[in-house]
Amino acid sequence: MYRMPNIDEMVAVARELGIHLGPDEAVFTENI
Repeated sequence: MYRMPNIDEMVAVARELGIHLGPDEAVFTENI
């Protein structure tokens, strides 16, 4: 089963991709 990333992991990946997510956006991304 795929483990959902936590907020810190999402932010780290987003920064690598040049995207800056706010907390709400990070939560939304996890729920896709």
